[in-house]
Amino acid sequence: CLQECKGVWLQVLRCSGSVLPFGATAAIPCCLLTVALKVFAAEQWLYVDRFADDVILAPQAYSGFSGLLGILIVFRTQQSYGRYWAAVSLTRTMGNAYFEAASCLVAFSRMSKNSIQDKASFQEV
Repeated sequence: CLQECKGVWLQVLRCSGSVLPFGATAAIPCCLLTVALKVFAAEQWLYVDRFADDVILAPQAYSGFSGLLGILIVFRTQQSYGRYWAAVSLTRTMGNAYFEAASCLVAFSRMSKNSIQDKASFQEV
């Protein structure tokens, strides 16, 4: 079981084709900065209460963040909606191509010199 778990984690953490290394480049510095600020505040090397009160009482920070987050969500949703409809139209095009190919095979098999039973067997498939 240990070997199986190790294989799963190696698959998750692989560098090729994974989003984890890219996400880690943004997440690890933020994590380290957060830990450093928390340690500085706990040891009282950094006085953050005044800064925290100013940010909490000022609604501009929240409104700016909410506006930016809203724009990003709308953009990503619109982009994924466009990709969905592109995939639907391509899937329908692919289905139409398969139907046309099957129709041509059946039409061409009618002109075959094989027996009627062989033609009927082929057309039923």
